[in-house]
Amino acid sequence: MRAVSCTMILLTILLVGCTKLTNVDGPPNRFDNPFQSDETATGLILGIYEKNMERQCLFNGHMSRYGGLRSTEFALRIVSGDDGDFQLLQLKPNNRVLGFLWLPAYECIARCNLVLHELPGAKDVSESLKPILLGEAYFLRALSYFYLVNLFDSIPLVTGIDIGENSQLPQSGAKSIYDQIEQDLQAALPLLPDRHPDTGLDSLRRTRIEKGAANGLLARVYLYLGNYEQAAHYSTLVIEQGGYQMENLEKVFYNTSRETILQFKPVMATASTAEASIFLPDVGGIPNYELTNTVLQSFVAGDLRKSQWTRLMRVGTQDKYQARKYTITTAQPRLEYNIVLRLAEQYLIRAEARVRLGDISGASADLSIIRQRAGLNSLPGNSTVLSLLQAIASERQAELFAEWGHRLLDLHRWWSLPTGDVLQFRADSVLKSQPGWHPYMRHWPIPQQELFKNPQLHQNEGYN
Repeated sequence: MRAVSCTMILLTILLVGCTKLTNVDGPPNRFDNPFQSDETATGLILGIYEKNMERQCLFNGHMSRYGGLRSTEFALRIVSGDDGDFQLLQLKPNNRVLGFLWLPAYECIARCNLVLHELPGAKDVSESLKPILLGEAYFLRALSYFYLVNLFDSIPLVTGIDIGENSQLPQSGAKSIYDQIEQDLQAALPLLPDRHPDTGLDSLRRTRIEKGAANGLLARVYLYLGNYEQAAHYSTLVIEQGGYQMENLEKVFYNTSRETILQFKPVMATASTAEASIFLPDVGGIPNYELTNTVLQSFVAGDLRKSQWTRLMRVGTQDKYQARKYTITTAQPRLEYNIVLRLAEQYLIRAEARVRLGDISGASADLSIIRQRAGLNSLPGNSTVLSLLQAIASERQAELFAEWGHRLLDLHRWWSLPTGDVLQFRADSVLKSQPGWHPYMRHWPIPQQELFKNPQLHQNEGYN
């Protein structure tokens, strides 16, 4: 009886207030069963996408924004408040931003758990549709946990739908979280289609999760875990799958980009992408988020990414640069969506994995694809391991700046490599160059409100 009761409570929490989760006329109590038809089951999944994009949060701008502040990609013109704490390395558990990273991720996980528990037994949903929706839920849960574990390290591992039990779960270590991420993505792979059967325009723009997205995220996960054979394998699946291709720089961040593996459609009424609204001021305004020399110096002479993806503004007597990957600051027209995964990252993943596996010529070829697109020369096939690792670090910084906190997560994972490794040395130098940095800062504090709600949680080291 308790399991049924908790399920019904969870359904109510997840469905009330999200008008597009279901689209069926009828009395309010019909929300108790979102799996009464193909239409309502699909609506529940689409509602998860939508809820993730309703406000600026982990899924919508915050990884780019706060990951950039913590990795010295951005400097605030006015250093104050919660944002200032990220730049000044003064992050505390009561910083309000932490809740906008933690809570949306666990809300997404809760919705996915509901689908994964209830959909398999739903008699009124067609058997041909179930695998696709389940695959999407597995992926979205894995994506949520990927960012949670990289930001907070030990976190509650929630896979059930009993609200009472979930609210009192202790933390699980990073290995357990990564094991769950891997299991979810491996479970998603056979369920997801190569191309989504929905022929609507947005589906054709890769706004629904497909097999390529699961392969791409798996490649990233295995790279982070140091499983280079698997990282190379899954990135190769994406690269050779077909349907994706490198775009010209000016087209990469349009919603029609052929480089996109997965993108989330904006739904906010006041902006198209969160990144554009954060990093680009209104006409005549002064940017508060300025690109630092760390980013600007990553562009070598002739690198077209600097001219295409940054914007120079004259502020007083000084030149200031802004991130300009996304260019539309208004809600309309919606020509840019929030790109989650794109092909360029897969070449960078495979290049790094290939170096570690001793495939020098293959790694050089992958990096050369990225460099050629940016107007730079190819790398020689007889490059050394040292020069290739240095090139990988430089290309990842120049290619992925101001995107989903890539730079921050790269520094943190490289810092954990064995001492003496060139990437470990580079990360150590960058992190230690920040005044007041300590190793515990690689993990952010558990939000204070979560500690109040769940006495089983303990604060991360250094933040007590």
